[in-house]
Amino acid sequence: MHLIERYILKEHLVPFLIGFGVVTFILSLNFLYQSMDLFIAKQVPGLVVLELYVLGMGWMVALSIPCAALVAPLMTFGRMAQDNEVIALQAAGINLLTAMRLPLLAACLLTVLLTIFNNHVLPESNHAFANLMMDIAKKRPAIEIQEGVFINDFPGYSLLIGRLDHATSKMQNVTIYEQKPQGLPTTILAKRGQLYTSLDGSTLTLELEDGEIHEVPDGLRPGKYRRMAFQRHVLHIQGVGSELERTQRETRSDREMSAGMMRKEVVNLKRRREAVVTDLDSTVVQAGFANYAAARLLLQPAPVVGPGERLRGLLTLISGGATEVQPPAPTDSTARAMPAPMAAKVSVKEVELKAIDRRIHSYEVEIHKKYAIPVACIVFVLIGAPIGIRARRGGFGIGFLSVAFFLFYYVCLIGGEQLADRAILPPAMAMWMANAVLGTIGLILTWRTAQLDLFGHGRSAVRRTAGVRPQPARPAVHRRAGAG
Repeated sequence: MHLIERYILKEHLVPFLIGFGVVTFILSLNFLYQSMDLFIAKQVPGLVVLELYVLGMGWMVALSIPCAALVAPLMTFGRMAQDNEVIALQAAGINLLTAMRLPLLAACLLTVLLTIFNNHVLPESNHAFANLMMDIAKKRPAIEIQEGVFINDFPGYSLLIGRLDHATSKMQNVTIYEQKPQGLPTTILAKRGQLYTSLDGSTLTLELEDGEIHEVPDGLRPGKYRRMAFQRHVLHIQGVGSELERTQRETRSDREMSAGMMRKEVVNLKRRREAVVTDLDSTVVQAGFANYAAARLLLQPAPVVGPGERLRGLLTLISGGATEVQPPAPTDSTARAMPAPMAAKVSVKEVELKAIDRRIHSYEVEIHKKYAIPVACIVFVLIGAPIGIRARRGGFGIGFLSVAFFLFYYVCLIGGEQLADRAILPPAMAMWMANAVLGTIGLILTWRTAQLDLFGHGRSAVRRTAGVRPQPARPAVHRRAGAG
């Protein structure tokens, strides 16, 4: 490995760490802002908040590494161009392609490691993160019992205590409204009482003395007003604990799966789709049609093909997708000229078919995303090095501009995901289109910058840098022998 190449690779380290830290910090602020209300309302312990943040860093790392791969070549080659080190490299016979060799190899290594991370570490961290968020959502805040204030935090009850001795937990002038699924609440009044809490903190027991129970009939169930007096009445209220209970769920969303898991789901969904189509075929055959596709074409009017449909068909053909004419989107018009029971069955199956197609597109988008984002590390090196040299600026300014560049890439990625989920673009094209466009631009810029002499500065730049001025040719002087 050449000494200069190692020097160039070493110069990428600090900008890479800066870019990684800045993007992670921005994403962390967004995460904390979105979760702050939940933490305050649920009174989550600090260690649980820290655990949630560590688990949430999985998707932050998956986005920060490609951005850092863009920041590093921009800042490194921009600084080298500003300090005339690029000219010195050209004078030493090292062109841009040679200078980018080790950064590109490092980007390839990052691509492989990030792909492994996205398929093995990230799904598990997302799964643990989702489980913990669901447990936090179920957690009840710590209930503070105060006198003279209505307490509505007990499930199914509203409690008002006139006076409360916190030392002995004795109550006076207690009013309780017991909510019912239907009808008016039952009112419980007591002059005295005592509070008890179970050992696990999940059950609150109220021993009431010298009171009355009032039940009011509602309009749906007419009856008599009931008033019962009691000397002692015990009330148990369940589910008042404020501790966080950990649970584990087996189901996973698409972002909690690896690419292999999602491929299996896609295969199962396609088999299910075939079964639904077979069921539809057997249903429409009873109405005199050859199959479901023929029924759709016969019962529906010819769709008006607009520019959007033409573009989608062209993109599908270019990407190697299906070229045959697909049935129009499911509507109730298929059921025309069919008996009512048969039409209802067809409508239900069409809704199911549309839902299956949507899930298949969603899984395919996530599969391609797991590979498209890591490959962006290579794309960003190709586009970052020539732009840094042409900008001839290093430092933090161009580094922060690269963050904005990556955000633009991320917006394009999200937009492609939305188009693929709505079946406007094929999933592969939607996820790889940004890499293809930016990669092509990067290759063109890299090739042109490498072909330019001294990366666009001309040979005379080397002589000016070395302090040598080109001397004009002097005419030869012939002196005759003996001339003065």
